[in-house]
Amino acid sequence: MRVFLILFLIAMVLDEIKFDKKVKLKIKS
Repeated sequence: MRVFLILFLIAMVLDEIKFDKKVKLKIKS
């Protein structure tokens, strides 16, 4: 159960980073 929560948190963080990069690319272009 705890492992699932950790994996979920990691997935959320990675998704935030991807979204952040997309936003930054849109701002640059």
